[in-house]
Amino acid sequence: MRRRAVVDCPSLLPRGDGGVSCRVNFPVPGSRCSSDSDCADAGLGPRATCESTFACSPAGGGGGYFCGCTAGCVRDSDCPTSTICVCGDPIGHCVRATCASRSSCDPGCDCIDPITDRDRTFFHSFDCQTPPDKCAGSADCLSGFPCVDNGNGHACFDPATDVGRSCSVARAFLVRGHVRLAESAKRSDWMTSTGPTPDALALSARVRGGLAVHWARIGLMEHASIAAFARFVMHLLAAGAPPDLVRASQEAMGDETEHTRLAFALASTFEGRPLGPGPLSINGALDGFNVDEFVATLLREGCIGETMAAIEAHEALQGATDPAVRSVLSTLARDELRHAELAWRTLSWLLASERLDRERLRVQAARVLSEAPSAPCAVAAEEDLTSFGIVGAMRRFELRRLAITRVVEPCLLTLLSNCRASPTTA
Repeated sequence: MRRRAVVDCPSLLPRGDGGVSCRVNFPVPGSRCSSDSDCADAGLGPRATCESTFACSPAGGGGGYFCGCTAGCVRDSDCPTSTICVCGDPIGHCVRATCASRSSCDPGCDCIDPITDRDRTFFHSFDCQTPPDKCAGSADCLSGFPCVDNGNGHACFDPATDVGRSCSVARAFLVRGHVRLAESAKRSDWMTSTGPTPDALALSARVRGGLAVHWARIGLMEHASIAAFARFVMHLLAAGAPPDLVRASQEAMGDETEHTRLAFALASTFEGRPLGPGPLSINGALDGFNVDEFVATLLREGCIGETMAAIEAHEALQGATDPAVRSVLSTLARDELRHAELAWRTLSWLLASERLDRERLRVQAARVLSEAPSAPCAVAAEEDLTSFGIVGAMRRFELRRLAITRVVEPCLLTLLSNCRASPTTA
């Protein structure tokens, strides 16, 4: 969304249904509304409407939506400092901004909000583009891929180089915004198989080859996750984290080591020769400690990456029928869920210890959520290999979309709203 000029917004008030279509998850006594007319005396001005609003649950333990009165606007002067009036239906609403229009920015740069999903109003913020930016939104990119922050400005998502960000099945090891992986190598010391072995001889050579590539890719991602957790432990120490978080992170590193060996055992079976990971470059992975970048990495790798990995592993397990594959997936699903919980616990601790304030978290969350892919991974025609633990690209993309909207965003809203989170929300 680009704001190239300061203009007054139209008002469609009074609206036909009077605001009675507001959605609600729970009632909030004393602060709810059932129509726009209930907001006339709410002290929010003459343009207040009855809208869905996020708040802490009155019973404690997280948050949800209730129908509350919300201030409207038609021009920037109706809004508080550091916000602008963004036009909407039936009335404009105030959004955080560091720029008012294109004229506030350097020549050739727009005042933009990269989040295109208008339901995410909590995270919206308008800021000036910078010279390194190559795009302002997914509309500027080919094939429907999103405009992402790659650590050096905004650029169109490249499935050839950034494939791990949207198509990985484990915690990604990100270095300066890009996924870092080793390459497969001929070696047998990274193979572990304590359970059944898949009957690869019953499969065609083409299917075996596809399964070998798939499980080797998972093995490389799990291998990179070891490095991600090693860096995470050092960052926790730099932040002064308590011992339970440090210990849990070290245990997670051991989990990822075992995951790597299990995945490469399957890949080797399907390939018909021993496979393992080669050397992993860590150049640039430890460029000092910065709380904001630590939080951004925690959100990408942990709160989002591990949450998605846990959901995908459970989905793959539900469809798998091969005993050997099911054995591996059950381990991955169990451990990735625990790793996701660790990420959310760490984020909660950063807020509770005041090492991070909620406004800085909101800025980082908006930045990271804007990178969520708007299209499935670019893949060739797929064969149904659900029984061997492969989730199709379209289903994987849908799972990731649901993970963002139904898990990640509600958890972030709970933390940002200072709710007393329950074990299921943080």
